[in-house]
Amino acid sequence: MSAQSELQLNIIRGLLDTKVTDETQGNLFTETLGALSELLSTRLIIFSEVYKDSQNNRYKFSHHLVASNSHGKNAGKFEFELAENERPTLFQALYEKRSELLVTGESLRDNLLSVESWVSKFNFSDQHFSVVPFFNKNDLCGLVICKVKEATAMDTMFPAVHQCLSSHFVNRSVYLKQKLDINTYQTVLDLMPQRVFWKNRQSVYVGCNKAFSDDASKNCPADLVGLTDFDVFPEQAELYRGDDANTMSTREHMICSEEPQTHQNGNTIWLRTSKRPIIDDNDDVVGVVGTYDDITLLKDVQSQLQALNESLESLVEERTEALTQSNCKLEETLSALKSTQEQLIESEKMAALGNLVAGVAHEINTPLGVALTCASHLEHISGSLQSSAKTGSLSKSKFDEYCHDITNGCDLLLTNLHRAAELVENFKQIAVDQTHNEQRSINVKSYLKEILSAMSPKVEKKNIRMFVSGKDNVVVKTLPGAVSQIVTNLIDNAFTHGFREVFNGEIRIHFKQVEARLLITFQDNGCGIDSNALKRIFEPFYTTSREHGGTGLGLSVVYNLVTQSLKGEITATSRLDEWTKFELSFPIGTE
Repeated sequence: MSAQSELQLNIIRGLLDTKVTDETQGNLFTETLGALSELLSTRLIIFSEVYKDSQNNRYKFSHHLVASNSHGKNAGKFEFELAENERPTLFQALYEKRSELLVTGESLRDNLLSVESWVSKFNFSDQHFSVVPFFNKNDLCGLVICKVKEATAMDTMFPAVHQCLSSHFVNRSVYLKQKLDINTYQTVLDLMPQRVFWKNRQSVYVGCNKAFSDDASKNCPADLVGLTDFDVFPEQAELYRGDDANTMSTREHMICSEEPQTHQNGNTIWLRTSKRPIIDDNDDVVGVVGTYDDITLLKDVQSQLQALNESLESLVEERTEALTQSNCKLEETLSALKSTQEQLIESEKMAALGNLVAGVAHEINTPLGVALTCASHLEHISGSLQSSAKTGSLSKSKFDEYCHDITNGCDLLLTNLHRAAELVENFKQIAVDQTHNEQRSINVKSYLKEILSAMSPKVEKKNIRMFVSGKDNVVVKTLPGAVSQIVTNLIDNAFTHGFREVFNGEIRIHFKQVEARLLITFQDNGCGIDSNALKRIFEPFYTTSREHGGTGLGLSVVYNLVTQSLKGEITATSRLDEWTKFELSFPIGTE
């Protein structure tokens, strides 16, 4: 058997007998490179591990220099990266041919090496090199570069060597990819604020993220591998392992279970934990994976909220009791105020009625005085007639004169008695209207004139003239008592405040019917009202003339009568030292 055959036979035995985890450090790979050096009688071999980083679209090269005097061991190492779009020409040619290439030293140096220390140590000029590629599926995973005079045809001339090298490069490529994937997954898990862990079928930890290893008081996730909950969280070990066993046996997910966790420093936190079984491709449960959040702060807030709710309920009960008592007192006060208000309104009604009585009494004095004078005169004529008749001195002319005087006296007496009766009748109607809250039909203009007539003696003291304007035939159905008291109070307010220091003033009342509403404008040319007082004139007990006997109820009663009794609106405007105007509007019934 030749020496070359013996070398390849030894490599075959190694492939069959040796199981190496990291073949870059294994004896078989070292011996294979040494054998290759002898087989090719070359002083220089470079093997390159190539890894394609698909996530970043880059190629990573790890060049290892093996010299003939190093007996297959690394004499130097150089690593560098290339972007996929930066692949050199030689690199592309290897991908296209997918087999050995014979290249010049200059091409090799310029395309793949570019290592100054190597270039200066070895002569690449006027040299040829065999570049043998190795692929894992479609990705280049390794290169063996040998200084030769002609192509080696390694795959056919030295199949055992080629197989050993191919196995190394493919396994190394798979290992690097798995390592990168695991590191990537671990990095992603370590970035998560939630704690993540997984255990095998015996509830032994086989992995976790950094947040979980911190809770377990370990330096890194790797320190937790192989431990159990008895090693890490002994106080809750039985609870946690019971959750694991139930999850794996029932295959049901545990969702958001709130559990305590005591750390090595003695602090206890609260968790919201979820777990689910890990099931392999054969439908077998091989472990459990779990995650949890630290809800200690949430539990503290919930506890505080519960305490606050309890104290709040107690406070609400106390406040409710106090509010109930206050409501009772308020109802009593409101009842008393309502009673007082009713009394005050009645007092205002009586005061207004008193003003009417005074006016009617003054008005009725004139016709009654004239009637009394007429009666006295008739009595005198009657006596003279009787005396003349007894003495026989009554002549026909004298008798005719007595008859004429008697006729005139009777006419004058009847006229004034009728006037007095009319005044009494009007007063009776107005008095009834103001004391009985009943609707009836009125002629607006006539009714307003009757009210003004009853109030005229009071305003005539200051020579205040009053006028009513509006159509004569406006007849409406309303509450005449409310209308009477409103007008009476407005006249009294004008006399008391507007004309306090004014004589020869005027009050003008104008009315008109607009559809189913009656509009009344009451205006005087008195002293007016300043803007601050104008905002408050309808407030109860607000008055600017308390020292002159004002109660502050007159206009408040007017406002309540308009808005409540008549269901209308009232506004007041004024210009100081010139005029004051009240505008009323309320719904009516028509005849």
